[in-house]
Amino acid sequence: MAATIRDFKPCNVTVNQDQANDALNCNLDAGHPDFEHYECGHETMGLVQDVLDDQFKPQFKDHVACDAGSKEQQLTGPAEFAQWYRDVPGDSPSSNKTILNYPIPLTETPPGSGVFQFNPPSFFPIDDGKVAPGATWGNQPIYSDNSKPHNFGFTTEMNFNFVYRSGEVFTFYGDDDLWVFIEKHLALDIGGVHPKVQKTLRLSVFAAEHPETGLTEGGTYRMDLFGAERHTVESNFTVNTTIECIKSIPPIH
Repeated sequence: MAATIRDFKPCNVTVNQDQANDALNCNLDAGHPDFEHYECGHETMGLVQDVLDDQFKPQFKDHVACDAGSKEQQLTGPAEFAQWYRDVPGDSPSSNKTILNYPIPLTETPPGSGVFQFNPPSFFPIDDGKVAPGATWGNQPIYSDNSKPHNFGFTTEMNFNFVYRSGEVFTFYGDDDLWVFIEKHLALDIGGVHPKVQKTLRLSVFAAEHPETGLTEGGTYRMDLFGAERHTVESNFTVNTTIECIKSIPPIH
């Protein structure tokens, strides 16, 4: 699969990697308020609307607190979220830089199993040295020991067509946000800033629950996947699927 990655500046430029950040320390003059800001100990559902917009982009639904009664919201607002999967050129705190056609190879594991996997030990695709100079904002944030080991603030977008065979599954294991849409309808919701989480989408269950999508065996349909890495200190992105026929679609920028 071909991914579009957009790099963002964090609003907390310096962090203590051994302690939780104080959300009140977000510096809007430094970076985007959704990156290196909010935290939660688990996934937060209900951040996005159930249907993509006319440009096949997710839509803000609610800030949603990490837990009932908590002030720790997971998104800033609709204007800020709209920047996640659209190109925002310039040098402002909310600007992003776009990296096109980053390869997400799915390898049949083990051979002959019909299970295709992308399973790197960690997912830092745009660290310094991995892309052309100037293509990103560079490794951020700065740790308390003055090191900058990784680039932690980016979103991932993948758009593709697939052939529906009825029994397929799609399993994601990682952090942070991940949303999967089929025919513009929300199929997998693992939103928010959180530790590694695993969830499985069973396409036959989705088809039964969403007859409006018209999924029929042998037909070709659209799937859109949106991810985000927006907080230290880990980044994980593992995909396991039995979907065999996938063809990438260029995204709208």
